[in-house]
Amino acid sequence: MDRMFLILARLAITAIGFTLASFSAAMVIVYVIGFQWTASGKSGFDDAGQLLAAGLFVTLFVGMLSFIPAFIIIVITEVKRVRSVLPFLIGGGLTGAGAALWFFSNPGEARNWPVFAAAGVVAGFVYWLVAGRRAGEGITAPARAEGDASSG
Repeated sequence: MDRMFLILARLAITAIGFTLASFSAAMVIVYVIGFQWTASGKSGFDDAGQLLAAGLFVTLFVGMLSFIPAFIIIVITEVKRVRSVLPFLIGGGLTGAGAALWFFSNPGEARNWPVFAAAGVVAGFVYWLVAGRRAGEGITAPARAEGDASSG
């Protein structure tokens, strides 16, 4: 019973970490792209509410574009119990850059791939803060006692 609770709690923490990481990446993208628009003379965000609304909207796309690569990275780090921040930063950066290059098929549009890579690094760090620091916790099989009756 306790083991099942630990696994369910780990799944919940992983989902929360992925959601917060997606939101943080979206906010980086929205902020930087909005800053570029403002610097080029286009209308940027007038207040924090517009920035937050745009960030929440972009979070959906970030989550959809990064779900499969992030799922693979999360499964590997959970099974191998990798708790170092570096794999999450590298995986997030590669996922962000890859998503930008895949999403923007026109090379002129893909000029912002470093922004997406940086957003991926931020997302990897946020995920590590929320869930990655304790990767693999509660999913290993319990150790058997040496005096176990089944050992004969």
